[in-house]
Amino acid sequence: MAASNRATKLGKKRGGYTGDDADESRLSGDGGSETKSAQLRLERWHQMADAGKDITSIDLTNCNMNQSLGIAMAELFSRQKGTIEHICLKENPNFGIEGLRHLLVTFDSKCALKVLNLRNTGLHDLAVSHMIKALHCLPNIANVNLGYNNLTAEGVELFAAFLRTNTTIQTVVLAHNKMRDEGALSLANHLAENMSVRSLDINTCRITDAGAVHIGLMLANQPNITQLNFSKNPITELGVDGLSELLQRNTGLVEIVITGVEKTKLERIQKITKRNKTFVGNLVPYKLDRELQRLFVQQYKLEVANQQLRELHQETARIQDQARQMEQEFDADKQDLNQKAKKLVETLDFTYLSIQDLQRKHAGMITGRETYVAAKEGEIETLELKLADATADRERIEAQANEEEAKYTTKVEAQAGREEEINQQIEQCKVDTQKAIEEFKETQLKIEEITKQVEELEKSSGMKAPDPPPAG
Repeated sequence: MAASNRATKLGKKRGGYTGDDADESRLSGDGGSETKSAQLRLERWHQMADAGKDITSIDLTNCNMNQSLGIAMAELFSRQKGTIEHICLKENPNFGIEGLRHLLVTFDSKCALKVLNLRNTGLHDLAVSHMIKALHCLPNIANVNLGYNNLTAEGVELFAAFLRTNTTIQTVVLAHNKMRDEGALSLANHLAENMSVRSLDINTCRITDAGAVHIGLMLANQPNITQLNFSKNPITELGVDGLSELLQRNTGLVEIVITGVEKTKLERIQKITKRNKTFVGNLVPYKLDRELQRLFVQQYKLEVANQQLRELHQETARIQDQARQMEQEFDADKQDLNQKAKKLVETLDFTYLSIQDLQRKHAGMITGRETYVAAKEGEIETLELKLADATADRERIEAQANEEEAKYTTKVEAQAGREEEINQQIEQCKVDTQKAIEEFKETQLKIEEITKQVEELEKSSGMKAPDPPPAG
């Protein structure tokens, strides 16, 4: 039933599968630009998946991809995400984020994808924000091509911020985008903290001498990038001189492409790359030191996160103690008010009985005793005034009790909101701490691998690598 539905979606009747191709797992077709060609290829791949064949590559170059084809491709990738390592969608300018988003939602930690080629697929800055969220889920992604799109400095900055903390991507292609000097500055600032990128292609990105200086400042302290394509940018001889001066401190760049200036102006840069090629074998210990520094930074971040977590726990305990204290104070005030109200009621009852007694006496003495009656009437009036005052005091005390109860209710509600906010901070801190721990473990594994490489290098060249720091 599923195969029949796919055939209906693709608008093509299913054909037979021979399974005798020399490379059954990689079908790239004839590169035709018609939608029909993409339909045939996707249907063929689905047939292979139904037959239990592993697909390692999806190549839909120049196939006039649209949203419906994007859905079919996303379905195929979802079925084969554990084996597909290469996706090429280049030269599909009408594809855009509308077609790509169906593929992005299938990305997760189980994907084996290593190469994602989105050259000339009609992507804008907004697409980058959606794409980097999906790329965060890919544990093996190593090559990303965003060349020939409509990215500006804003989109480049978003992607560069993603690269700042990424540890798997080695090749980045941003050629033929509207990066300009602003984008070059953002890219340089973020790549200065990256430890994985080896090859960078930013040709034809409208970068001038100012942008070249930003790139040079980054490369001066970044030994990991070994290849740079800077061609077809409006850089002058002055920019080349500044770049060559900054590259004097670089120890990793072995290949750089710059066009538009005389070859004699590039001789100094060529000497630097030649020097770096000669000493490339001596860079392994240096890279180990860089990796150790990054490990120390990660450990420091983990310690800071733990300290923040402890402070949040202490703050929560303090707030809970305050809440208990406020509750105790409210209970005490409530008991006091109840006692006062009880005494007031007793006073009112006594006064009422006294009035009744005086009235009875007054009725018996009214005849012939006007003076005595007048005196007693005065006492009655005095007692009535006391009764009125006592009633007013009772109403005032009740009003105070209601006001205190309203204040306490307000404090309790505010306290509950604060506790909920702190609990959310604690949960977020736990997530950040767990993430930092996972990054720390990954870095430890890398250090062990690099240490083994250094030991092998020692055996072959007699060099001695610095001792790694103690674990933890």
